[in-house]
Amino acid sequence: MSKAGFEVITAEDSQEGLRQLYQIHPNAVIMADSLPKVDGKELQARIRELCDLPIIVLGREKEELARAMKMESGADIYLNEGVRHPELIARLHSLLRRYRRRKGNPSADAEGNAVKLQGLSAALTPTEFRLFSCLGLNESKVLSYSRLISEVWGQISLENLHLYVRRLKQKLGIGSVGPCGVLNYRERAIALSGIRGD
Repeated sequence: MSKAGFEVITAEDSQEGLRQLYQIHPNAVIMADSLPKVDGKELQARIRELCDLPIIVLGREKEELARAMKMESGADIYLNEGVRHPELIARLHSLLRRYRRRKGNPSADAEGNAVKLQGLSAALTPTEFRLFSCLGLNESKVLSYSRLISEVWGQISLENLHLYVRRLKQKLGIGSVGPCGVLNYRERAIALSGIRGD
């Protein structure tokens, strides 16, 4: 994959994969079919709940019904583990083209915790970057406070959550309305809407 120009991030299990998803904000996921379930769900189903990324599953299922079930759980493509490298690369490129046409993402540099959004560049702290990634991966979805806290911090007070959201909005120069905004719901939830990258 590296020789084909991709930066590859690896994870040894499902939990580590989900952590990487929030910290790195990848463009696609290639995963083994044999990974253990997360919260009682197949990993591809859990990823699909969290975000809209291309997912390729590699496995050994020979029966069409079993392969179809994996795709019903959220995979875009199911391939045999012995798939040849050129076919895997071609399929990944094809998926990425389709997803890019369908949805524009902000430009994010996970290494430097920087985000470029509608011409504005902002250097974020690691926590702010995780918060932005979580909201961006769930664009136009309303996240409950408890879920957002769980996904980004594990545990934090509601007051601190509001503080981080205000700082993120200031750094990105976005308001609560308009083509791009972080929407605050007083009681229960936060969502990121209308994000479009350069």
